[in-house]
Amino acid sequence: AAGQSISELQPASWSLLAKGVAGHGALLVLSILGLGLLVRRHYRIISMLLFPILLALLSFVAQRFLIYLIPLYALGLAYLLRWLSGLKPLSKIPMRPRQLIMALLCLVLLGLNAKRAVKTTINPRITPEDVHLALTIREKTSPDTVIWTWWDSGYFMQFYTGRRAIIHGGNQNSDLIFITAFPLTVRDPVLARNWMKFFAARGLSGLYRVNSRFNDMEKTVDFLKQALARPDHLDAVIARFGLEKKTPWREYLFPGTRVCLYLPYRLIKDVYWWFYYGTWDLKEKRGVHPAAAVLPGEFSVDSRNGTVTIGPRTVPISELYYVTLTPELHTNGHKSYTRRSSRMGAIWIKEKNLAYLLDTRLVNSLFTRLVLLNPLSPPKGFKALRYIPLEGGVWKVE
Repeated sequence: AAGQSISELQPASWSLLAKGVAGHGALLVLSILGLGLLVRRHYRIISMLLFPILLALLSFVAQRFLIYLIPLYALGLAYLLRWLSGLKPLSKIPMRPRQLIMALLCLVLLGLNAKRAVKTTINPRITPEDVHLALTIREKTSPDTVIWTWWDSGYFMQFYTGRRAIIHGGNQNSDLIFITAFPLTVRDPVLARNWMKFFAARGLSGLYRVNSRFNDMEKTVDFLKQALARPDHLDAVIARFGLEKKTPWREYLFPGTRVCLYLPYRLIKDVYWWFYYGTWDLKEKRGVHPAAAVLPGEFSVDSRNGTVTIGPRTVPISELYYVTLTPELHTNGHKSYTRRSSRMGAIWIKEKNLAYLLDTRLVNSLFTRLVLLNPLSPPKGFKALRYIPLEGGVWKVE
């Protein structure tokens, strides 16, 4: 399910509840104790708290519901303090000293939260470089251009560029996630280019319309892959799938939509999921979770024998790309180790003491070719508009 790749849809663990809501597990326990005392002493209040409690319990289903737990946490903690202030030992203390004791106790409890708040830094996911790339799209493309990017950049792109994103947080579903990720995973730039232009123009309805001819989604996707990969053999593909030639398939499958591809560097960190969705096999009901690791410094490459060593572990590779940042990022060497059956490849930026150890299916994908290998000399059908090394880039889909 697509929700597996979205952190806010994952169930909250006890440690996340404790740190995210209360700052410390002990405070959350005290708050729950306070809520229990409140319900016990004023049982009728449960009729008003039942719905908020049910919403808060949804935190164990998805983290996005944690927000409903915070008011209950505050209510429980506040009632516990009120209950403590009414205990007999404290009631014998004069008013002013008792108020001071309770104030100090409140400060201690709040201090634990404040300490975590001060120490915790949450950096924005969007960087200044992302903004520069978005502004490039706005400056160098027409308003009717469709932006092809991963769903978590959709809203950001729409806001800064004024263009429509193929996918965003409000329209994502399993079919659209597959459609969006698929061209990033393929090694055929013709298929990737035509796939993007077709779905940028036709949207999900295009998939469903073609499927109405087959009533078989597996066959529909297979037809689209073959037809869009071989426009010069379209008639043969149509005949092979038993479709009517009278239908204006060429005009429908190859629209002149303007498309711009935006690929941020951070997608490398998310590759486990988007590559999985993009390689989804409808027949086998599974995709590929590619092995991928970024190696900053602590590694060595044996280019003669075709191995990468990380600490005590040595990984055989089937291919090695040499990449340089001078005068601009490009591949300036490649070695294949044909006798190796390894499914791993490496990309080595020697001057940065940086390497990428990747599944060969990922190495040969359009994403890697554009972002890590030759962003400024992309394959035919793609034109670089701007590239920021190790930050990302934008390409016009021609």
